[in-house]
Amino acid sequence: MNITITKKTITGEQNMKYLYGLNNTVDDKKVDGDELDFLTSEVDDALKQQIDNCYNSTTQLVKSASLPVWLLIIKFITLVVWISVLIGVLKAFGGHLMVQNIYENAPYLFYIFPIAFVIWLTIMLYERSKKIKLEHSEELEDASKFLDRVVQDSITQLELPGNAIQIDVLAYRYNIQNDKMKLLSTGMTKYVNISKKMYVKDDALCISDIFYVISIPLSEIKVITPIDKKILLPSWNKEVPANHEDYKKYKIRFNQYRMFFIKSYYVIKINHNLEDYELLVPNYDIDKLLLLTQKQISPQ
Repeated sequence: MNITITKKTITGEQNMKYLYGLNNTVDDKKVDGDELDFLTSEVDDALKQQIDNCYNSTTQLVKSASLPVWLLIIKFITLVVWISVLIGVLKAFGGHLMVQNIYENAPYLFYIFPIAFVIWLTIMLYERSKKIKLEHSEELEDASKFLDRVVQDSITQLELPGNAIQIDVLAYRYNIQNDKMKLLSTGMTKYVNISKKMYVKDDALCISDIFYVISIPLSEIKVITPIDKKILLPSWNKEVPANHEDYKKYKIRFNQYRMFFIKSYYVIKINHNLEDYELLVPNYDIDKLLLLTQKQISPQ
């Protein structure tokens, strides 16, 4: 069966449903999108509670190793100060000024720089020591074992095959305003790349996380639309780096916050029970999806 790639920008069509798109128009706490229309399997309530407990305990551990907000603010301010002073002094040297001239014109710089640097360095080392302490703690080891057990119980209950492939999907939040879809920002990004396990069973594309499996009949996948638009994503989640041979051709670039840019993504258009759905997949994983589903993309 051929699938045609068409050049059309996603606009949020009226009556469209979105897999992993969270409609926050009425409920801004919503955690699931329209993918639940394809739900075929989910873990039991007892395991859901264990997963929640695991998440809460891990969150508390991470929080215990984090700095309080006021220290983070001081760390940021002192970092900006000593870097700004350093750049200013280097520029002065570039203008052929001597140390004595700089001191005569701005003596305070020679006091601000070491004070800001020492404060920043002290806070950074303290933060690092807290993280190292956590990494070697029994609490983290116990949490890790608990997580491994919960994940294995999920795999067992959902009957996930060993050959399932890790593929990212794009999740996002949106509102409906004047019958149009408006994406909402989550921090610095509008999209979040989330790793899912995918496999094909009974002529359906199965997509799983730790809670449930959805199954999309292959016959219901109608069109794949490439969106040539650069977007920012929060974190690289692959086992190999983005410059690995498998991903080099996508020319992924990172910013100073270790977030990364991709040049395009794909819209998988689905028609299910006479309703239209969209699933977004980043460009660096589309080949895996096509290979998994054995779809042939027809020329436009």
